[in-house]
Amino acid sequence: MDIGKQINPHCETPALVEEGARWYIRFKYRDHEGKRKAKKVTGELNNDKYVRLVNGRYVEENKKARKKAASDSLDEVKLLLCTKYFNAAIGKFESLDKSETKFVDYLDKYLCHTPSKERRASTTKLYTSYNNIIKQYLKHNKTEAITLKEVDREFIERFLNKVRSEHSASQRDNYYVYLNGVFKYCVDDLEVLDKNPLRKLHKINKKETQSNRRYDNETLDLVLAESRNLDVYFWLFLRLMLYSLRRPSELLKIQYKDFNFKKGILSFDSSIIKTNKKLYTELKPEFLMELKALIPADVQPSDYLFGSFQESAKASHRTKALFAPYTTPFHHFQDKFKTISKRLQLPKGFTIYSMKHTSASQLKELGWSDDDIITYTGHTNTSILGRYTREAILPRREDPRTF
Repeated sequence: MDIGKQINPHCETPALVEEGARWYIRFKYRDHEGKRKAKKVTGELNNDKYVRLVNGRYVEENKKARKKAASDSLDEVKLLLCTKYFNAAIGKFESLDKSETKFVDYLDKYLCHTPSKERRASTTKLYTSYNNIIKQYLKHNKTEAITLKEVDREFIERFLNKVRSEHSASQRDNYYVYLNGVFKYCVDDLEVLDKNPLRKLHKINKKETQSNRRYDNETLDLVLAESRNLDVYFWLFLRLMLYSLRRPSELLKIQYKDFNFKKGILSFDSSIIKTNKKLYTELKPEFLMELKALIPADVQPSDYLFGSFQESAKASHRTKALFAPYTTPFHHFQDKFKTISKRLQLPKGFTIYSMKHTSASQLKELGWSDDDIITYTGHTNTSILGRYTREAILPRREDPRTF
């Protein structure tokens, strides 16, 4: 069977058409509605090497050479019909090798990719900003038309080096993680690439970061004690983060209806969890006793655990309370932590998020597997754990020959 008919069954055999002095290669095709149309390819068949305007009419020259050029053009169109797909909707040939599609097209496709859950608006906004910066880089270097298969490791390295020189190593790593996700999507999900060009590249800021350091036991005790002296609500907030490994934004959405005081269970609805999973935390009895003692008599199911009696986040005189109608904004607790940090003169790198990192590291040291930990934390894959457990002190693995 004709290969061209296999790839483009909607197209007819091309032929040379001579309309007076005007020549072109033409083939007819049917569009998606079944209508018969014609595609004309002129190439250089009608340039001044072969046709000149003399006294108001066209005169042919070099007819033998023109015949040869027409034959070559006809062969080229036949080859295209055998090797590429003719898209009738746009009247153009498209490569059967999807990796020959523009790189920017795959950047745009990745924005719509949702592997396991619906992507949050904030994440989509961040990814869109990454795409815009990458597109600006391509435009500046006049490489907007670069195809996916042409983007190699050297190309990516040049871009990442530019990001690092203009911003920071941390920002460079942010783009590395994003682009790694894009190429994994192309390799594993779309299967349009054989290998990821970033596979031999790595983060460079892994050892330099001091953000969200794990607390040692002594520092942790000092921070909790100082938080209790400063603000009992903040003290409860830090302890709940330590027990549950939940994000601050998730803790601030806890309502009275989420507690089962009889069973000692706190439920986190999937609507407030970043990974869209419903999760549960079993609370310590002494922590539950403290909470029960602070519950107001007129508490409502919709009242927030870390609540406030002012709706506006900019209220100058905020009245905080456990189980109140409105939420307390996170920046309020961040201000409290800054106060503690100054009082204790904490080294750089300790943050509110360090509570979560500390607990994750402790679970790792207790022998919990990565799968067990992400089941508890609600993460979707174990690769994220590196940032939480990087300071875990694991037992040394003996060489099997010493057993």
